[in-house]
Amino acid sequence: MGLAELVSQTGMSDCVFYGFNTVMTNGSNGWGWSFFKCCFAKHTLLCNFVGGTNNQERIEFFACIGQNGVGCLNIINWTGHLNWFGGSIEYYSSTEFQNKGGTIQIFKAHIESHGRTKSMGICSTFVGGNNAILHVEGCNIVTLGLNGAAVNLF
Repeated sequence: MGLAELVSQTGMSDCVFYGFNTVMTNGSNGWGWSFFKCCFAKHTLLCNFVGGTNNQERIEFFACIGQNGVGCLNIINWTGHLNWFGGSIEYYSSTEFQNKGGTIQIFKAHIESHGRTKSMGICSTFVGGNNAILHVEGCNIVTLGLNGAAVNLF
């Protein structure tokens, strides 16, 4: 969705996205996307955003479920803001939030994983790029480590 399209201020409600490689990637001038009560499952990446012209800022998820994929949110040198309100982010086999320049904010969501071997969130600034901000607030985080080993969340 959104690959090199001039699509902005679009909302989707009560949709299911199942089995995609990447559900949403950035294109120029595609901003203001909102998802309401949608389910994203069995994907490689839910969002993969990199720098571009007017590049997908203000992406919002309200009461959505992201589950059983490889990675959830991946952004590299991106100028936008991605907000996730409520809902849940569950059972990703790799890092849920990889932020290398941009803003990811997660509010009051349920975040759960099992058999974790990697950090839940990685936040580092892309060399010569935008500052990386990862803000997690009021979330219920349930993580079950591998054989009782210590787990790094962020």
